[in-house]
Amino acid sequence: MGQGLVFDKRSYAIAMVAITLFYLAPTPVEAACGSKGVTLYQYYWCPFCAKVRTLFARYHVRYKIVEASDNPSVLTKKFGDTSVPRTVVDGVAVAGYDEPRLKQLLCLK
Repeated sequence: MGQGLVFDKRSYAIAMVAITLFYLAPTPVEAACGSKGVTLYQYYWCPFCAKVRTLFARYHVRYKIVEASDNPSVLTKKFGDTSVPRTVVDGVAVAGYDEPRLKQLLCLK
């Protein structure tokens, strides 16, 4: 009898990430490429926040910065925790420095 598909833990994890990204990706109708606004929630001392700013500078992305180091409760109210960077592109939140996801949401190559 057939045993069906057998995955090791790593393959299973990769498949789950791929499926999750597929469902989280905006459809072409939803993709606004940052036209509705880009906001970066950051701490000034955060190295990953600096990487997001560098990415935006490289591609000339216009964005708004919300400095959360003075008032971390703004992060807690909006996202439920205080981790940074948090980037919101057209209403879609991206946690951490996720260059492929940011490029996808901003329609960058």
